[in-house]
Amino acid sequence: MANNLDLGAQGSILVGSTSIVNGAVTGLSNTTWTGTNVQADRAATEGQLQQVSQAQIETNNTAVKYATSEQNGNTVVDYQNIVLAAPEAIVSKDATTNKISTTGGTTISNLASAGDYTNVDNATKAVNAGDLNNAVLDVVDKGLTFTANSGTAHKATLGTSISIKGAEDNSAFSTESDQGKNIYTQVETDGTIRIGLANNLDLGAQGSILVGSTSIVMVRLQV
Repeated sequence: MANNLDLGAQGSILVGSTSIVNGAVTGLSNTTWTGTNVQADRAATEGQLQQVSQAQIETNNTAVKYATSEQNGNTVVDYQNIVLAAPEAIVSKDATTNKISTTGGTTISNLASAGDYTNVDNATKAVNAGDLNNAVLDVVDKGLTFTANSGTAHKATLGTSISIKGAEDNSAFSTESDQGKNIYTQVETDGTIRIGLANNLDLGAQGSILVGSTSIVMVRLQV
């Protein structure tokens, strides 16, 4: 028998359940791929290749990918930016409140804390929602501290209000006050805001000065 058999275009060879017909090998038993029991010199089947291909497609759909861009008709991989495969995030900004809303995108969970945000060694670490919450609370809690010539210093956290007022009964600001005409303010080099009273008071035609039981009205001195 010849060393090289020529059976013609319609010829075939059958070995057990495996046949070779017109360049195609069929009947192989290894039709599934498990990743175990691998034999390096055994032929793979289309069924195994299909399983591997499908697994690769599924992995690609859920994989973390580097961002790509088109340059001169070529796809270029940007190894400085990562895109998470998910429905594209849609971002909108409220024109009134300036709040930014995001829908879609990918949620990352089980993210470790970046640690102390004031530590320069942590500057390039990703933060989780807990880190962000703690940093915001830290800033809010510091707030502003108000002091005066007397009284205890008052710390107002961000988002709270303070009151600056005169006597409780002094409510008719627009009709019974000089509306600040005789009051001066100045910011000093140490940040102190100094309040001063004018040397020459201008109380208007209806104004008066009361010292004890003595009243000065217009140009008349009444006792």
